[in-house]
Amino acid sequence: MASASVRYRLLTVTQVFSVLFTETAGANAVNGLNPTDYNTNLSRVKYNEYAHTQVRRFIVVKQKREFCFAVYAKAHLV
Repeated sequence: MASASVRYRLLTVTQVFSVLFTETAGANAVNGLNPTDYNTNLSRVKYNEYAHTQVRRFIVVKQKREFCFAVYAKAHLV
């Protein structure tokens, strides 16, 4: 039987974490014959629409009791 409790791992300040970020693709992104031929970040989703997906990295800047504040790390991290 599975336990009902969930273990949360707290993020510490300056820790980097990744999120799979998906948003709808605008009309300009899908104006070609087949937009997935030239843009691998586009995928066809439910209702025959296109979505833009990418992995975004964030850096924790402030830790709270049940959440943290993080900023988008646009630069490439090594």
